[in-house]
Amino acid sequence: MSHTPTVTVRFTQAISQAAEQLGFSLPAPLKNAFAEQERVSLELQGEIWETFCQQANDPLIGIQFGQAIQVGHLDTVGMVLMSCDTVAEALDSLMDYYPIVGEGGAFSYQVHNDECEIRYQPQYTVRQRERVEAAMTALLQLSRW
Repeated sequence: MSHTPTVTVRFTQAISQAAEQLGFSLPAPLKNAFAEQERVSLELQGEIWETFCQQANDPLIGIQFGQAIQVGHLDTVGMVLMSCDTVAEALDSLMDYYPIVGEGGAFSYQVHNDECEIRYQPQYTVRQRERVEAAMTALLQLSRW
């Protein structure tokens, strides 16, 4: 049985909302393509990211998007992270539950003495730099909560 990696609709809606906050809108066919789905394919997600980045025309768009991410955009995972008492507990939960949000990449971390090294390994090629920046910035943004 084959498996096609996907991301949640809520995360994809966050991209559309970010576009509107920046003064533009994703084309209706792209919005309609994910509006009534339970999950969004990485192929469609790539098209959405490509369009989003082209319209934004800003080299920092990944970081800006990551800063706009809210707990609700991560569905259940956001609520799990909010219920953690420590950063270590949240990181462990993130490793376990992040695939629910998106299977386009994987987080890992290691603790060395008083330092924590967090890595994100993407599994996509379309707008990889912007998407990695968004993932890492969102992680930092959510850690403030």
